[in-house]
Amino acid sequence: MKPSELRPDPEKVRAWQQRSRDTAIERARGREGMKSLQLRAAKPESLRAPSMKRSRRSPRDRWVPRDWTRRVFEMHGAVCVVTGQRAVQAHHAIPVQTLVQRGLAQHAGDPRNGVPVSKRVHERHEQAVERILVACLPQSVFEFAADHGLEWYLERQQIYPRVPPAWKGRLC
Repeated sequence: MKPSELRPDPEKVRAWQQRSRDTAIERARGREGMKSLQLRAAKPESLRAPSMKRSRRSPRDRWVPRDWTRRVFEMHGAVCVVTGQRAVQAHHAIPVQTLVQRGLAQHAGDPRNGVPVSKRVHERHEQAVERILVACLPQSVFEFAADHGLEWYLERQQIYPRVPPAWKGRLC
């Protein structure tokens, strides 16, 4: 076959695209119509779910990360516990997710669970490149863990190692 014979006919391609669009629109209309009919037939008005609006919480029930970070800096100073440089972020020593799983979500905003760190240290810890050492954690973190029965979390070697994997001559 010649290359010119293998080229698609533009008119046929346009016609095929238009047929595909028309078919897709008809199918979508048919599905929408069927769904609404099925929903109406399946559930009477009294059994239909109410609209899914979220209830508004009062401001004091909310945990605001900026306020928490400010309180951590007030408690420990705005100095990174690892490098001694200016801290710009606060790290939850025991993650909020762990607190929520244990039914302690109301303690997520406790500044005793916070550790002031620089952005680089925080990123490297969260990505498991270079973890924050146990020796670097402030005493208030251990008090927080003891109050809520979470000492085991701080003792996990892979999260807060005792000695750095590649010794760099510093222990906070």
